[in-house]
Amino acid sequence: GHLMPGAFWVIWWLTHWFPFEWTAWALVLIGLQALASVGMLRLLLSCFGHRKAILALLAGYLAMASTLPAFIWFAAGINQLPLQVALVFGLHAHLGYLRTRRTRHLLVTLGWTAFGLLFYEKTLILFVDSRPKGIDFLPELGRQIEVAGVRLQALQLVIILVSTILLVG
Repeated sequence: GHLMPGAFWVIWWLTHWFPFEWTAWALVLIGLQALASVGMLRLLLSCFGHRKAILALLAGYLAMASTLPAFIWFAAGINQLPLQVALVFGLHAHLGYLRTRRTRHLLVTLGWTAFGLLFYEKTLILFVDSRPKGIDFLPELGRQIEVAGVRLQALQLVIILVSTILLVG
């Protein structure tokens, strides 16, 4: 009983169109891993510029214990890889906000958080820990972002409770 409509949709699509073809299932994981890797490279380039040392950091990310198991097992990968995609692109958007102070970057960060929630409810932990810290300069906008984050978390918890009640009976 996990709430992960994005993962259920991908699995439904694969079982409907490619029920006994492992290649399609593997391509989903490969695509998500490639997207997460490109996102990490983009984040590293944005943080440190064009330096050879970022290749070592990227290699460390690709060989890290949290990325390899997600790529080996489909059930783990369909949850964890979109979470990693949301994390790296959300951090990149937040970094853009810290540099430019444009509201658009904060909204993109919330969008990536919502994307991650479609696949894994543990994305809420990331949102609580990595919510935008640079909003202190715009107190009213900061309160609006905090309220939006709390509402998103409350909605997620309500959906989890309702689906649990319906499943248990």
